Amino acid sequence: MKRNWKKLRTDNLAEYGRIIGIDVGTKRTGLARTDLLRTSANPIGTFENSQVFDVLESLIRNKSEQVIKVVVGWPLTPDGNEGDATERVEKFITRLRERIPDIEIEKMDERY
Repeated sequence: MKRNWKKLRTDNLAEYGRIIGIDVGTKRTGLARTDLLRTSANPIGTFENSQVFDVLESLIRNKSEQVIKVVVGWPLTPDGNEGDATERVEKFITRLRERIPDIEIEKMDERY
């Protein structure tokens, strides 16, 4: 049986999708994205906090990027408690949900 590999690749794209990783800082925020198979991630860049929402909105709304989820680093203290940094990240997440309500957002423990 001869397979049409090009057709197989494009038919299954609905199963694929990128994840954007976000590392929120006090002045700048780092962004990275996975490949469509989500096997590796590469940096997008580091952006001033005043610019990062425009960059994220552009990436997520760009259909060719196929972003399905955003993962935000959750900066717990070493003993697992929330502190000032988690409060700052929670505000970031709230603002991101207001700008892009249809994207899935997941918090990821940054400790180790």
